[in-house]
Amino acid sequence: MKEIKIKKGVRLPLFCQYNDGNIENITPKSVGITTEDYKLFKPKLLADDNGKITPFDFLLQDKKNEDLKLNILANGTFKGVTRGEKRKILSACVEVEENNFEFNFKADKNNIIKTLLESGLFSAFRQRPFDMLPDPKNLPDVIFVNAMDTRPLAYNANSVISLIKDEFIEGLKIINNIAKSKVFVCVDKKFELNISETEKLNIVKFLGNHPAGLVGTHIHHLCPVNEKKSVWYIDFQEVAAIGKLFSKNILSAYRYIAVSDITNQKITVVKAPLGSNILEILNRDLDEDIRIISGNILYGRKVTKDEPFLGRYDYQITILNEMTERKFMEWALPGIDVFSVKNVFLSKIFGNKYVTFDTSMHGSIRPIIPVGSYEKVFPFDIEITHLLRYLSIGDTDMAQKLGCLELGEEDLALCTFVCPGKNDYSKLLRDVLDSIYHEAF
Repeated sequence: MKEIKIKKGVRLPLFCQYNDGNIENITPKSVGITTEDYKLFKPKLLADDNGKITPFDFLLQDKKNEDLKLNILANGTFKGVTRGEKRKILSACVEVEENNFEFNFKADKNNIIKTLLESGLFSAFRQRPFDMLPDPKNLPDVIFVNAMDTRPLAYNANSVISLIKDEFIEGLKIINNIAKSKVFVCVDKKFELNISETEKLNIVKFLGNHPAGLVGTHIHHLCPVNEKKSVWYIDFQEVAAIGKLFSKNILSAYRYIAVSDITNQKITVVKAPLGSNILEILNRDLDEDIRIISGNILYGRKVTKDEPFLGRYDYQITILNEMTERKFMEWALPGIDVFSVKNVFLSKIFGNKYVTFDTSMHGSIRPIIPVGSYEKVFPFDIEITHLLRYLSIGDTDMAQKLGCLELGEEDLALCTFVCPGKNDYSKLLRDVLDSIYHEAF
């Protein structure tokens, strides 16, 4: 088994105690699709308001590629869409009428892609470059299966894999038939599942701090992409769902989700359907004093009243305090309870093991300050400071030459976190990737 050690990166000094109780099955009253999860997807509405919906009815279709459709794995009533600027569809909602989120579905092993498209599970795949839904007509040479997670306060991936190991192994067999030449299963040092490697199926261990567990890191070190070369990738829970579909003919919407409550320092793992209303998972309303995030503290989407649904690729919900007031003379304080990768606060001397994070940015947006912070956390062989500069001015040619096509937004989340200038590089990267895509296609 190949091992790759990531020397750069950071482990945030966050602490939350795991709740050892039983894993609760969540039965939400509403589920939905958030279109922001599907990059470069131009949604066209296929359903009528207040019409009956089954798991096999599609709600949205891509205007550019009609093979790409999105559904909700639930029986219920379609309650319409929420629209933003220029009537863009932001989300679609279904009111659930049955507390059942597993359905019988006859899978055809001789026509895997057709089965995945008809069941809606094809949306579990994404493609680099551009982090978008792939074209089902162009099967990939290489597929990456991410079976680890180093994001702050994420669940232990190996514990979840142990609960779904049979489905996961069956799913790998299906994935193996989709890829033309290689399947990389990327795991951490505690992975214990006995899977036989073949010339095509490779298990690779990644060691180190975050972002060692991001698929972008895996792709960069094993099969870098460019404008002429793309790969697909998928999370291990989605592989298990595919395995359950093809081995048991059961289409399941359930996924394991870690609810990380930083305000109360606890993590609870629940089993919730795809697209669940997060406020119903938490059994609480939106509060001005807290921020609820679909995803992790570094890179996640803020939950709002209009878009309360769990992201399609999010397996974590994070709750943290909303900080709306600035501390008086904070810049002059010694920073005993503040974290910095540059070790400029007294917290480094006193050895504070854990820090309580909130939404405060600790300052306003300023120009890019190249003091070595980005190089300390970014594990790619890319001139990161130069790339960030070109992203900030929207120079697509230079950004492409410096390797931006290898990146997804989550890969730059740490650069945003450590940036002395408080710049959002994930958003800048998304704007540049969208521009490159629209110029090329």
